[in-house]
Amino acid sequence: MLGAALVGSSAGRTLVALATALGAVALALFASHRLRDPLNRLLDTADSEQFLLRVLGLALLVAGAAEAAHASAAVGAFLVGLALSGQLAERARLAVEPLRDLFSLVFFLAIGLTIDPRDLLPVLPAAAARWAA
Repeated sequence: MLGAALVGSSAGRTLVALATALGAVALALFASHRLRDPLNRLLDTADSEQFLLRVLGLALLVAGAAEAAHASAAVGAFLVGLALSGQLAERARLAVEPLRDLFSLVFFLAIGLTIDPRDLLPVLPAAAARWAA
């Protein structure tokens, strides 16, 4: 609601955004409670690579659906994480953990590559003084 209010949305649009967000959370909670067994059967496999692909595929599918509903794709993927529970959630966390580290490295590398080294020259003396202190 705060985001919609800050961008100057009307009260109706703010209420629609709030209802969409609450509906998505309610759906994730419903899925984690009522659909736990079918979700476990869908995702559970002995092969680690197959399991990882299933979890990531489901996260991408829900993230895409959230984006299509004009919500954040990250929130959609987060809701998949909420829907996973128990031993399946722990296994998913262990399977995705190396990818998290890899993607954080890629993220910071991409951000670093967007910096023009010439922009660093004016602040170099201040950074050196701070480092020396």
